[in-house]
Amino acid sequence: MPSLDVLKRNPGLGAFLASRFAYVLGAGGAPVLLTLTTLDGGGSLTSLAFVLGAGAVPAIVGALISKWLSDRITTRGLLLSTTALWVVAAALTGVLLGFGVQSVAWLCVVSFVIELSAALQYPSLGSYLPQIVRKEDLERANSVKLFTTGAAGILGPALFSFTGGLLPVTAAWLVLAVVLLVSALPLQRLPRGQGFEADGAGVWGDLRDGWSYFWQSRGLWLVVVTSGVWHFVGWSVLTVAGPVLLRDGFDNLAAWGWLQSALAAGSLVGALVAGRLRPTRVATWALLSLCPPLVLGLLLALEAPIAVLVGLAAVTGAGLSVGGVVWASAVQREVPPERLGQVFGYDYLFSEAVNPLGLLLIPILVGLAGNEQDLLRLTSLGLLVLVVPLAVVAPVRLTAARTAAGVGSGSAPS
Repeated sequence: MPSLDVLKRNPGLGAFLASRFAYVLGAGGAPVLLTLTTLDGGGSLTSLAFVLGAGAVPAIVGALISKWLSDRITTRGLLLSTTALWVVAAALTGVLLGFGVQSVAWLCVVSFVIELSAALQYPSLGSYLPQIVRKEDLERANSVKLFTTGAAGILGPALFSFTGGLLPVTAAWLVLAVVLLVSALPLQRLPRGQGFEADGAGVWGDLRDGWSYFWQSRGLWLVVVTSGVWHFVGWSVLTVAGPVLLRDGFDNLAAWGWLQSALAAGSLVGALVAGRLRPTRVATWALLSLCPPLVLGLLLALEAPIAVLVGLAAVTGAGLSVGGVVWASAVQREVPPERLGQVFGYDYLFSEAVNPLGLLLIPILVGLAGNEQDLLRLTSLGLLVLVVPLAVVAPVRLTAARTAAGVGSGSAPS
């Protein structure tokens, strides 16, 4: 387990972690229940695609307006309100199913609410943690947070797969509502969160000022935009082509589950290690953490032994965890408080929000490459050729000296 000293020095961190554990536990189970409910009601694969893909647009919108909204209702208020929206959607779904009302359209609405809530919360969480813990504890706090949410992310799908199989789906949705409600209770012990008004510029003015700050910070946009390309092409191709290749080339589709388990285990180990690191070239570390998945994709396309792939999947999970903790901690230290929400919003926009869009392009890319194996090999090798040189030339600081000092960041106090 990560060192618990950080919890003693920062009393509010325990409540924060308890809230995130319960929330991620529910968030991990929601897609499972959406899938079970859709297919249990006789829905087709097309229906399931519509349900699971309904969150792409709100993910983009939520990432952009999260900071503006949290400035006006406080970060704690935003977390409570979005969680309440989840609770209502889950409970209402359980009630409707109990009365025999089952609709793909309603499940699309639920999926929409889920992704909107997640997109609104993610940027705010990045800017909220520095208000809960001391600056010198950011690495360890982010490490403990990643370990906690990683464990919940593993348990959530398993718990609700079991619950959905053991209980009626109606009851499983009500259990989800209770878990999410529990996640909101510890938030009452946390600070409201600092809001920043930017001369009453409104949401568009806030976006304009944040975008200006973002593009003045070369290290920030280099990592975020490169990560966006990696998510859009690399990660989406690996997650779709990977299991297809294991099925067709290895005749071992079950090995995809082994790779996912190894990746999850590696991510927990990475979270343990990351809290002890404080590198000076953060952008380089963040970019290099994107490389192990590309090597994994390349070796999978070259039909390397399964044992090698499983080991590399564990390295991939560890690398992504270390890169994520180092990146988040550096951003929280270097970026002025009034810009943190926007920076994490762009981070979410160019990662989680663009990934579904990349998935939609996979059939076109497969057609251009010829087959899944060639596509995975070309994208993995191409991105490695792009990412490694960028990691070498990446600046030492994420923000320029003048932006770090607050120039170009609006009139809000830093």
